Amino acid sequence: MILHHGQPVPPAELESILIQYPGVADAAALGVANEAGDTHVPRALVTLRPGIEGNDELAQKIVAHVDERVSDSRRLRGGVAFVTEIPRLAIGKICRDKLPQLLSK
Repeated sequence: MILHHGQPVPPAELESILIQYPGVADAAALGVANEAGDTHVPRALVTLRPGIEGNDELAQKIVAHVDERVSDSRRLRGGVAFVTEIPRLAIGKICRDKLPQLLSK
C-alpha cells in the first residue's frame, strides 16, 4: 500500500488503469519519496508493447490517462518509468520488493 499524506493508495487500482492505456503491456505501481521527503507519491513502472518507444510525451499521456480516472491523492505525482520487464512470482503476482531496484537502473 502506498501512503500519500496518510491516504492509502492501492497499487492494484493504479495498475488496472495503467494497463487500459493503448500500448501498455504490463504495469506496476509503487510509492517513492517526494522531493520534500515528507510523504510517498505514486509512481508507475510500465512495459510497452513491441514497436512502441517510451518517451517523455508518452509518459505524460499515460500520467494524464491515470489522473483523469483517480482522486487527487492517487495521482501519479511520481511519474512513469519505462522498464523492460515487471518482476513477477511464478504464480503471476508482482514481486513488489524488487520494484525499487528497477528505478535505480
